[in-house]
Amino acid sequence: QNVPLHVFPNPATDRLHVAISEMEWITSWSLTDMAGRQVLRSMPGINLSHEVGIDVEDLAPGVYHLQVSSGKGAQSTLIAVHH
Repeated sequence: QNVPLHVFPNPATDRLHVAISEMEWITSWSLTDMAGRQVLRSMPGINLSHEVGIDVEDLAPGVYHLQVSSGKGAQSTLIAVHH
């Protein structure tokens, strides 16, 4: 069973916050554009926590697919970036 995924603010302007239950750890995340190109991802080997911040200020305005992995599996959602 997946744990609830909280993404805020959505739409984001400069920083996106991603949180899951404090009982879980985010092990990786990635952002892809609507053409399927990966535009941002977590760094391998970095210990993450139950909440991460993602800088989106350098991304072009638009809609992106966010995928978040934890010990309970992967979850995804759409996020929007506006400047």
